[in-house]
Amino acid sequence: MRVLEPATSLHVSLLLDIRGFPFGAYQGELLELTLSAIASIGVYLQSQAAPIAFLANTDPPTVIPPGASVPHLQQVLESLARLRPSSGPALVPWALDQLPRGNSVVLAASDVSPDLGLTIARLEEAGFHVLLLQATTGRTSLIRAGTIKLEAGCDLAARLEGTG
Repeated sequence: MRVLEPATSLHVSLLLDIRGFPFGAYQGELLELTLSAIASIGVYLQSQAAPIAFLANTDPPTVIPPGASVPHLQQVLESLARLRPSSGPALVPWALDQLPRGNSVVLAASDVSPDLGLTIARLEEAGFHVLLLQATTGRTSLIRAGTIKLEAGCDLAARLEGTG
């Protein structure tokens, strides 16, 4: 009996633009909410045996190449737990040189991240499918399909499941 393998598999890069998080409401609850969302997505993807990479434009930049093992996930989670909002380079062009080709990108950013719309456009022009996790105080936000808004006090699990 012949068993066919799927022609494609899910490969995801978790990308954090830290530049909008070093101040005010963004540094506290919204940063923690964003890091929890990234961790939750990473745990889910690892349970599906999907390779994940994690990149953040911290100072110095954080780059964890793709992997699908439990120790790899542990490395990503530990990196998220130690992360401090000290911003490094702009995401573009830096991330374009770091992201594995063919990956989908989960971009986590605040609604005050510099050049957020341009960053998404450049990632999409480079061939990446982008899902935006947008931390927002509700005053401003980028309106686009494929956006999950993260607001203080929101039910994170419901937001990530698309029910809240």
